[in-house]
Amino acid sequence: MVKLKSFLLVGIIFLGFLLRFHHYDQCPRHGATFDEFAWTWQGMSLWQTGIPTSWSPHPQYKNFQIKNFQGALVRLVTPYLEHPPLFGLIAGGFALITGSKQLFDIALGQIRVLA
Repeated sequence: MVKLKSFLLVGIIFLGFLLRFHHYDQCPRHGATFDEFAWTWQGMSLWQTGIPTSWSPHPQYKNFQIKNFQGALVRLVTPYLEHPPLFGLIAGGFALITGSKQLFDIALGQIRVLA
């Protein structure tokens, strides 16, 4: 009975991983939200410069630049203070380790692996 439960548990976990990573970089579609990039950009900029930079629609930020990112205009703000930095440091560090050098070098597959 214990072996059956263990086998079922391993099977369920394996099935979960298969379902989780099936087209993980395609759904939701690219451009549906740029929130995924906010965390990663925050972390990358913290690792590289020590100052968090990311996109924000909020007009309260006075230090900003408008950039074209994959066909969408994003408002990059510095310092970016909307999210605590821990997950951003993890996501940004992972993006840097996997080959991204600048904020706009990131692919969705690099971000969504951690989700």
